[in-house]
Amino acid sequence: MVGEFSREQLMYRQFPALEAITRKIIEQDYGKTRENFAVFITSSPEERYIHLLKTKPELVQRVPQHQLASYLGITPESLSRIRKRIATKRYAP
Repeated sequence: MVGEFSREQLMYRQFPALEAITRKIIEQDYGKTRENFAVFITSSPEERYIHLLKTKPELVQRVPQHQLASYLGITPESLSRIRKRIATKRYAP
């Protein structure tokens, strides 16, 4: 979201409760972002990919593999190996 700082300040002066609500939303969003980042850093590339499959399966279908690999912090070749390993586990007896 993009806005003008002066206009934002005017809105806060006109509606004091708006500042408290905005601050609370920003704090919650920041907390979620920090938590997601911590999980991302501490998980393995395979765990990151599995999490991506569970949370955003549409991205895996729409985004090119080299971009997914970059997002996950791995090479496209590593992503290919992870995908093969997961597929093998899924269909193993």
